[in-house]
Amino acid sequence: MAVINVRPHIVFDLIDQNSDEGHSALFRVPNKFTYTGSPTALEKFCIYALMQFTKPLKIFEFGTFMGTTTRMFHDNTSEKVHITTIDIGHVTEQVLERDSSKDAINLIRKVEKNGFHQINGLDRITQIISDSTLYDYSLLSDFDFIWIDGGHDLFVVKPDTENSFKIISRSNKNACIAWHDYGSATYPDLKIYVDELSKKTTIYHIEDTMIAFCLPNFSEKLQHSLF
Repeated sequence: MAVINVRPHIVFDLIDQNSDEGHSALFRVPNKFTYTGSPTALEKFCIYALMQFTKPLKIFEFGTFMGTTTRMFHDNTSEKVHITTIDIGHVTEQVLERDSSKDAINLIRKVEKNGFHQINGLDRITQIISDSTLYDYSLLSDFDFIWIDGGHDLFVVKPDTENSFKIISRSNKNACIAWHDYGSATYPDLKIYVDELSKKTTIYHIEDTMIAFCLPNFSEKLQHSLF
């Protein structure tokens, strides 16, 4: 099985799949402090549609960076929803051993210098400063929506994905795991890994975006009815 391509409008239709009659979508987009690597406007609305379909109470994010997407999660969910986000926050020996490229180091240095502007002081957000590949996830569970947008090399995206499947909710049939930068020429490892994973798990790519996602608790029959 290969990754299945779907048009963005199919994903937008998910908003109506799990919302009350008469519901209208109000989408708040944080534009300030948006940097290269942040989701595009189209990608942000696709994320919003996936969240609406999932109806999350708990969100987990790999890769806080400046907090733009984290803030979007916060501003587009109710007071009942809690967001947990993890970011390495500073250059470590492990990072230098794993990826000493200028691009990787510069991104982390940017966070070190500028901080997490978008999410400072927001009480529905728990921020974890740690190397995601070394963090102990044993006390975490039941996340309804997981966004993977941290390190994009195989040494990071593989454990981040494996940990996502460990902490994803099993009770929410609409629970979703999504990856950013799928198909990016800058991060070929991510697409190679996700493509290989699609042989075991049904994975969708939203065309005109770099978002791939899966619904691990959704039956194949129901997935075919949606997509």
